[in-house]
Amino acid sequence: MTRPFAFAALVTLFQLVTLHLSGVALSLPLLAVAAGLAVACQSVGHVLLGWAGHPLRAALPAAFVTGFTVVSVALFGLAAGLGLSPVPGIAGFAVAGVALLLWGGPRLDSERADWADLGWAAVVMAVVAAVALSAIRSPVTLETQGILPIWYDAFLHGLSVQAFAGLEGPPMDPELYGASLIFYHYAPFVPPAALLDVAGINGLTAVAGHLLPLGLLIGALGLYALVVQLAGRAAGVVALALLVIVPDPADYMLLSGWFDMAWLLFGSVGSGYGMGPMFVAAACLHVALGGAEHRRRVLALAVGLALLSILERVQMFMLLAPPLLAVWIWAAGPRWRRGLVIGTALFLLVLTVALVALPGVRADWLARAKVIEYLEIAMNWSERYATWIAPHIGTGFPARAAQLGLVVLLSLGVFLLDAPVAAAMKLRRAGAEPMDLLPGLTLAMYVFLVLFAPPGFNGDHSEYKHRHTVELYFLFAGFTAAWALRGLPERVSRPLAGAAALAALAVAGLVAGRPIDAPNVAGLPWAGPFHGQPVAKGVPQVAAFLAAEAKPGAVMATDATTAAARLGPMTEVMGLVDLPAYLARGDLKALRSPCHAAVVADRLALLGRVAAAPDATTALGLLAEAGVGYYLALSGLPDWDKAGEKAAFLTDGMAVYITKTPVRDAAFWAMCNRQQE
Repeated sequence: MTRPFAFAALVTLFQLVTLHLSGVALSLPLLAVAAGLAVACQSVGHVLLGWAGHPLRAALPAAFVTGFTVVSVALFGLAAGLGLSPVPGIAGFAVAGVALLLWGGPRLDSERADWADLGWAAVVMAVVAAVALSAIRSPVTLETQGILPIWYDAFLHGLSVQAFAGLEGPPMDPELYGASLIFYHYAPFVPPAALLDVAGINGLTAVAGHLLPLGLLIGALGLYALVVQLAGRAAGVVALALLVIVPDPADYMLLSGWFDMAWLLFGSVGSGYGMGPMFVAAACLHVALGGAEHRRRVLALAVGLALLSILERVQMFMLLAPPLLAVWIWAAGPRWRRGLVIGTALFLLVLTVALVALPGVRADWLARAKVIEYLEIAMNWSERYATWIAPHIGTGFPARAAQLGLVVLLSLGVFLLDAPVAAAMKLRRAGAEPMDLLPGLTLAMYVFLVLFAPPGFNGDHSEYKHRHTVELYFLFAGFTAAWALRGLPERVSRPLAGAAALAALAVAGLVAGRPIDAPNVAGLPWAGPFHGQPVAKGVPQVAAFLAAEAKPGAVMATDATTAAARLGPMTEVMGLVDLPAYLARGDLKALRSPCHAAVVADRLALLGRVAAAPDATTALGLLAEAGVGYYLALSGLPDWDKAGEKAAFLTDGMAVYITKTPVRDAAFWAMCNRQQE
């Protein structure tokens, strides 16, 4: 029974190390939250796996992934529904989980909860910390050098974390204060919000020091649990080592910037949180298909984890859930198998006939799914496509088919060739199993999403076509290792795993401190300003002033142009200080609903009147009446105070003005809730 707590202690140490590397001063409250989160996740996960009969061989890693998924979604539900801060929620789950584990909880046997998993988990944590060191250290680099060596979206992810900190009611949109948050995969952002409450850190630091590395760990542990279930611990180690040793597809072939796995994984920090539970769900399905004692409970756990992953990272569910369902149907028996094949064939036949024979349907599909637009950006954002391939394929149907084939090739790299070879080795030595279908079905689902997934609510037509590429890549790496080791004599498994682990540690040591997530700017020329660039001069000083002086519950605003921009100094300030905005990124907020659009228009109009005010008294009075406590001049001083004489803080052409408004209650700000939308 000590092993779950030992694993929780290891995860606690990992959290503290990454937070300390990001510049956070360690303290007892910080230790309490990190330990509470680890214990809550580990104990809740073990209780759930015990309810299912402890079906998984890698029980410790699988339990943590399972527990984190359940706890984070529950914390999100409590925050969104009741306005409960994550700190008491974490404490409650920790106490309840430990109580269930100690009194009446399942007992673990030594075979299924091997101490070896602790050792391998420690190795995985060391590799994660090393390969992500540059990103983890980014808050320190920003403070000392004024440069942000992490993808710019870290500021935006920090705002999502801040939305769940210091709650006194349901969370509000920090960029349009008073408006409710939309339904989205926010669950991973809630646990780090507890760190803001107890340690006073900002959103950027919470992302770099906690959200990113813990997500990488959860994704890795989930894949480890799946591969261990398929082929043993040696295969699990080799699978994770392949992700480190094998060059990124962006580093060879067409030198594609768009299919850069490190950039995708680090830039979309929720990816690991979505992949982890989906991989554990796949492991549970494999156990259930093998005739587990509590088969129905194991299947229920798999379904539950898959559904909860929607709130972790919905794109991962979209890619992997349908193939898992198809594998289950295929394994149900010849009758179900025939139905699956016939139904799929009929669906594809009808779809093909409709697209070929009905020009209106075809035009509507192309207009809605933005297929051609996506294929163009996916190919053209490579260094060599324009010179190697584009001149030879034209722009007709054969060209589009070739582009789609290249999307698959660039998404998988060498695993597109290695996986079939490994599968042949496994089939020759161990025979076929239903789970062997999963990579192929997932690849088919990936192609289907590329062709038919609609744009996201923000108008990005790559939202549901591209973000799950890392899950496909991880899955193929995992099955390549599992198939290969099932096809090799058992006597070579352990030496191979040891060699792979040493190689992964060596590579991690070589890249430690390097920004491996930096985009290929030759392939993605637009991406240069969003990684490794200096923040706007004066932003860190403004943020430091606000962090020291701002009252809890206060709201800040900036000029209309800066408030409407999608990215800029307002986003950077918000990532560095936990203070909501009257309006930020207004053009995106207006897309969410008619109510949001109306509020954005009203607030832009007010900010326009503030800019045109005859004097500072009038301008600050308008802001105070609107509930704004701090006005930030981030794009030059306002006309009503060109010398900055009325500013409470002045630096590098930026200024902070303080109004005399009292802190307003929630009723003053309530707008754009779900009923109004």
